[in-house]
Amino acid sequence: MPLHKGDDAAKCEQILRAPVGLVKTARPANQYAFPLERISPGDTLAHSSMRCPIHLSLPWYTDLIYNPRPMDLRRVKAFIAVAETLSVTKAAERLHISQPPLSRHIHQLEEELGITLFVRHRHGVTLTEAGGRLLEKARALEAAASEFALTARHVSSAGANEIRVGIGWGLWDVVNRIRIEFARTCPNVTIAATDAYCWYDSDEQLRTGALDLAFARPPFDAGFEVSAPILSERIQAIVSDVSPLAARDSVSIRELASEPLLLWDRQIAPVLYDQILDLYARAGVEPRMFPTPGAGPFNHAGMMLVASGKGVYLGYGVPLTEPQPPSGVAVRPLSDRDATTEVRVVHRKAESSPVVRRFLECVWCMYPQEQYLPVAVGSRR
Repeated sequence: MPLHKGDDAAKCEQILRAPVGLVKTARPANQYAFPLERISPGDTLAHSSMRCPIHLSLPWYTDLIYNPRPMDLRRVKAFIAVAETLSVTKAAERLHISQPPLSRHIHQLEEELGITLFVRHRHGVTLTEAGGRLLEKARALEAAASEFALTARHVSSAGANEIRVGIGWGLWDVVNRIRIEFARTCPNVTIAATDAYCWYDSDEQLRTGALDLAFARPPFDAGFEVSAPILSERIQAIVSDVSPLAARDSVSIRELASEPLLLWDRQIAPVLYDQILDLYARAGVEPRMFPTPGAGPFNHAGMMLVASGKGVYLGYGVPLTEPQPPSGVAVRPLSDRDATTEVRVVHRKAESSPVVRRFLECVWCMYPQEQYLPVAVGSRR
């Protein structure tokens, strides 16, 4: 809904010439009453045509100004996600919602603001000029809301001996070793664990205060404190357990050349995704790539593809829920040079919680740090 409904010259002339007390609008009874009492008796609406206040006579505008409705932050988050991914599909995956409600949020926000935020086309969406100008404001609004929520959480949990830790995919052993060491000196502190498989999971939860810190892999946001690497881990090949490669202690990219490369969604781990393709390029191998939207070595759908002989995944390995490796697949490290990824600790800057600071000190005792990295690590392009 545009801010100006279309100039009605006769109506504009009538408003300009009429005394203030005679300005009326056509409307149903008892709805959108024009607040004449808010205009000083000595005021006049006889301005130049460039400042024609015709919009003041429109019921929807009067209602917007004098009966403002709170903005739904879900719509703002939807706008930011679509603007940053330029894809409704990817934005919906980031927000963990389906596409219809996401599209509805965008449509409702455009109606609420009276502005077209995106131009839709077959390859996705493009920000309009107005949308681009509003993006930074939307980010600031989201940041303010997150800061408000974070403060509220700190107030409500003041004095609580609890640390909320986000654990990246397959990093349980690392965190558990730290937990055991920390419990020796702080036995009364509870450590609450949350799965943070994707970078946007941990980023969002750190901003809102749902997490105090996270053990994660790149990319990282420059708005957080990011430690130096606490460990370097090998990229894993997930192959069928009946493949000859399953009998090897490790495998190389060249040995995987004949296997179809199953590709999970890049946005889940963009740095790793690009690194895998770079490893193939450096090995001089052109992979037969098969995208598997919604499936990967991190879920049962992806495991079924590998076990059925559809191809191989490269990733961080398979999360185990039982003491023994899962049947149907085998996990083998890549032997290629630089086929590694780094694990780091991420937390908010200037963390003030004493109990969180004590936990971080325990981490640094086990994994000594020289300094924090001042910039973001990894790419999200």
